[in-house]
Amino acid sequence: MPAELDSLVHTLSEPPAGIAWAWALERNVAAPLESQVLRTIAAVPNRLPTPGELWLWFAEPLATRSNEFLPHLDLGEQARVFRFHDEANRWTCAAARAGLRALLADMLGATPQSLSFVSGRKGKLLLPSAPIHFNVSHTRGLVAIAISGSQVGIDVEPVRMTTDLMDIARLAFAPEMQAALHDCRDETLQARMFFRFWTLGEAYIKATGEGISQGLASFIFERDAAKLARASPGWGPASRWRFHAGASGDR
Repeated sequence: MPAELDSLVHTLSEPPAGIAWAWALERNVAAPLESQVLRTIAAVPNRLPTPGELWLWFAEPLATRSNEFLPHLDLGEQARVFRFHDEANRWTCAAARAGLRALLADMLGATPQSLSFVSGRKGKLLLPSAPIHFNVSHTRGLVAIAISGSQVGIDVEPVRMTTDLMDIARLAFAPEMQAALHDCRDETLQARMFFRFWTLGEAYIKATGEGISQGLASFIFERDAAKLARASPGWGPASRWRFHAGASGDR
């Protein structure tokens, strides 16, 4: 199964240029952490990760049609794939779900088809049969998966130069983050900061499992680092969480 899927995707060492990405992990900043980017699907360890381990997988689908991934998905996932009208988005979604099944199955010593996912209280994908945390993100032509023994979230977004970034920021970000963006007069740097804030926030609310109900203005990320300056109520202190942001050079 992993070898078959590896022939349908191109595994990446990191997302390509022009993509903002971030992960969030419920792991105290003082605690040890070992993270690794998987070289292939087959490279995933044949065991569950510990709370201090984070495994990441990034890939571009090589298959030209989503149908090539469909045998690896259940009926519900197949239906989800075909909700996308664009074929490129269909095969990206299909590759994400097929890759997740292959990775988790290898860790659990199971078959991909035997895995049964459920949606959590706020819609987060869960595998109730195993003590493992994972999260998936995909955008057109790119798949990202994070797996850990701790609560984890990941997000990938293409960096786009648009004129309404500040309008979106006023709806989505805390006032302190809005001010940081407003003070950035270089349009390119402002866009990078916006999508760094955006992907960090998405990864955070995906890791908690609360989603948008967590309140997008309930937390603040530091202007120049992938760190919380203020955590959401009930999810603090800020040191409870670890983050990484890519594309803008922040750590």
